[in-house]
Amino acid sequence: MDPIGSPDAADDEAKAFDFLVGRWRVHHSKLRRRLAGCTDWDEFEGELRSRPLLGGLGNIDENALNDPSGAYEAVALRLFDPALRRWSIWWVDGRRNLLEPPVHGDFRSGTGLFTGEDVLDGRPILIRFFWTGMETGRPRWEQAFSGDGGAHGKRIGSCSWSRWPDTLPLGDPPHLVTGGWERLLGETCAVPDSEARRLCHCRTCGFCRCFGGLAL
Repeated sequence: MDPIGSPDAADDEAKAFDFLVGRWRVHHSKLRRRLAGCTDWDEFEGELRSRPLLGGLGNIDENALNDPSGAYEAVALRLFDPALRRWSIWWVDGRRNLLEPPVHGDFRSGTGLFTGEDVLDGRPILIRFFWTGMETGRPRWEQAFSGDGGAHGKRIGSCSWSRWPDTLPLGDPPHLVTGGWERLLGETCAVPDSEARRLCHCRTCGFCRCFGGLAL
């Protein structure tokens, strides 16, 4: 393994999102209201096409989302900074056509962690993105918000990818734990439609440690 500060390690970091290039079907899970005590989730399908930019130092995703509240399109833009050796990610929701504040981060031991700041309903929040399962062919992304400066967090959304035309069975567990993450412990619950999901309450895995304890 190359030391983190070596040129070869920087080259590897610049290729961190190569796994995503191509066409995907995406299963979305979204909390209906964020940081408002809501426990109702929407589950829906979408499609994503990802392609590289700038000789591999960036990439762009074109998304079509079949949200129950109305289908829409969105774009994710990622750029790698060779000097800082980190990725920055911007999201554009086609219903608003605004470039949302970015998250920044990188991949370590098979797990991607990205952090940023935003405003929700007039109050500042912290954002965390998590990537796992890249080498499985079925990567997973999860997002969490914190409204108290990072003391606590709430998982508010996730996406599971499968290569077109394959679909990801809904019975698959949402956490594809790989790399340096500890084994997730949890309990089975219904989210939604009595579909069994594994929600982590162990507070020892990388997901829980990000805010010092997630209330899922």
